[in-house]
Amino acid sequence: MNKFRQIMLVDDDETSNFIARWQLQFARACDDIITAANGLEARKYICTCTDLPDLVVLDINMPLMNGFEFLDWFDGSEYRGRSKFAIYSTSIREEDRLRAHGYADVISYIEKPLTTDKIADLMRWA
Repeated sequence: MNKFRQIMLVDDDETSNFIARWQLQFARACDDIITAANGLEARKYICTCTDLPDLVVLDINMPLMNGFEFLDWFDGSEYRGRSKFAIYSTSIREEDRLRAHGYADVISYIEKPLTTDKIADLMRWA
C-alpha cells in the first residue's frame, strides 16, 4: 500500500491532534507526522523546511491565522502545487466545503473526527 512520506497536522485543538496522530500512525499512513497549532506556525514551518509535507491536514477555525487564511497565503506562494490539503473541521456548512474545494491543492474535506475510512480515502492520493 502507498503511504505519504510526511503529514502535517494543523489544528489548535490538542485532543484532535492526538486522535488524528494516533489514527494516522495506526493506519501506517505516513513515515513522519508533524504538528502546528495554527496557520502561522504552519507557514513558518513551510518557509523553513527543506521538504514540504506531502499532505497537510488543516483545520479551518484557529486563532492567529485560520485555515482559509493559510490556504490564501499558500495559494499565492511559490509552494503552490507542492503539497496536498485535507480540510479537517467540525464545520458542516456547505459554504465552507465549497470554499475549501475552490483551492487547487485541496483534495478532501473531512469532518472531525478522523476515522479509518476517512484515512483510507486520503490514501488514494499517496
